[in-house]
Amino acid sequence: MERLNYRRNGIARSLKTQRTYTISLIVSDISNPFFSTLVRGVEDALAEEGYSLIICNTDENAEKERRYLNISLEKGVDGAILFPTGNKEEDIEQLIKKQHAFVFVDRITPGIAGDAVLSENIKGAYQAVKHLLEWDHRRIGIIMGLESISAIQERLKGYDQALRSFSLARDAELIVNGSSKTQEGYEACLKLLDIADPPTAIFSTNNLMSQGVLRALKEKGLSYPKDVSVVGFDDFEEAALYNPPLTVVSPKPYEMGFKANTAHLVLYFYLCMRYLLSKKG
Repeated sequence: MERLNYRRNGIARSLKTQRTYTISLIVSDISNPFFSTLVRGVEDALAEEGYSLIICNTDENAEKERRYLNISLEKGVDGAILFPTGNKEEDIEQLIKKQHAFVFVDRITPGIAGDAVLSENIKGAYQAVKHLLEWDHRRIGIIMGLESISAIQERLKGYDQALRSFSLARDAELIVNGSSKTQEGYEACLKLLDIADPPTAIFSTNNLMSQGVLRALKEKGLSYPKDVSVVGFDDFEEAALYNPPLTVVSPKPYEMGFKANTAHLVLYFYLCMRYLLSKKG
């Protein structure tokens, strides 16, 4: 076989098995260290099962998400792993109608029931802000990501819960939007620092915005935690290189990626068995 340079025909195999042995991973931004680490976990899990991975970047754009969902259906992938933008739930409903296996990771789309591998966003945010409160901070700014993302909303809930546990009310002036990106996180931090009574601590709700926060503090000639304390959600490799290391809530993205594939494959084989049993009936 090797002398003849034989290679298995994947198309013929798919026609016979009705499977393509491919899974699409629809992610917001592969350049984000959180997602790149998670994708590696997904790829390693798939390799153990003989599957290949198709990676699609939405850039948190609902139209790009729709296009990639349609491509996934057209290409006949065996299922999809989704980091949903939180918009246009009817697009995901098409997967359900066609009995297309899928699993959410990191966030969900409200109104859509499906398997999901998620971080403990409320609990993690609560513990992060509680840590700041225990260090006697009472004006704690929060830099929000995209409001359509369920994980960001859950982190805001954790922030609120921590404040209430210390009999503090939410101050709208201390809540700014950083759009889940570094530059916008930098600008949001500057906005917080420029208010009349600036926060003594900042909670950043994702890793890219945390990097923007540190840049803004440096530009203002401020140090952390001496001048302003900072806690971020999502770890990133450079966090340990700062002096002192940045305090973060780490959801372990590699493990999330591995579990996402486990959940997906269980769901897929369940659907296959249901299909075969229906044919026997």
